[in-house]
Amino acid sequence: MIINRWTNNPTAISDSEDILITCKGTVGKIAINSIGKGHIARQLMAIKVNDNLISNQFMDLFLQRQIKTIEQKARGIIPGIKRQDILNIKTPLPPIEEQHRIVAKINEIFSFCDKAMELLHK
Repeated sequence: MIINRWTNNPTAISDSEDILITCKGTVGKIAINSIGKGHIARQLMAIKVNDNLISNQFMDLFLQRQIKTIEQKARGIIPGIKRQDILNIKTPLPPIEEQHRIVAKINEIFSFCDKAMELLHK
């Protein structure tokens, strides 16, 4: 990563493990902040989850499945979504232990798919 711009007075901060989503221009790209605390610009939103209630990996996977819905909400010359567009998404919320089991199972399936793709390309 090359840091080429910065601010002395940051107002929008993302912490480690926040879910980041692009909200201007290329709308709907999602990642989990693995870098740590930092200022985010207008093109990004940070979703902070309560670790006792929601697994950020579960929320990440859920939002990945909602990308088309999120992209369809983008408006303007430079497409953008609003905070309310994300807040209005109805989210299933199983108990935290079940969320962890769901994430583990999906990761297991993705791993299997990755191995199958490697074999196909050999």
